[in-house]
Amino acid sequence: MTPYRALARKLLSVGFLDPKLRVNYIREGILFGKFNGCILYNHGFGRCSTSDSCFIKHLREELAQVPVPLLQLDGDCVDPTIDPCSTYTKINAYVEGLNIQRFGNPFGAVGQSLAGNRNRRHFQELQDTSNRIVHFLRD
Repeated sequence: MTPYRALARKLLSVGFLDPKLRVNYIREGILFGKFNGCILYNHGFGRCSTSDSCFIKHLREELAQVPVPLLQLDGDCVDPTIDPCSTYTKINAYVEGLNIQRFGNPFGAVGQSLAGNRNRRHFQELQDTSNRIVHFLRD
């Protein structure tokens, strides 16, 4: 084995540069923390994006077994012209999807906070609106 290959092999197998180690660490954290979603920011420039594409594929496959949906945010933290609004919109849509999956509505645990309150009618209106949104999105 050439010295360059040996050095490359060593670099790829140490710490968080090893994709299998990173994926196992994330998967264990998800199981321990009982997370229902995972967000990964992927740097879209340089050598990072090339190596991360294999990592992201492996992570997505492993999370599908748990099952936990993965939101991959591609970005360039060096480019000041990138508008953060699209990232904000993607995260909001992802959280709403997780809320629909877990609570049956895009607002989250609204019913739990209003259950003992006198605003039962307000909660019912939110739930009806949520149901209409969910049915609209499914059709």
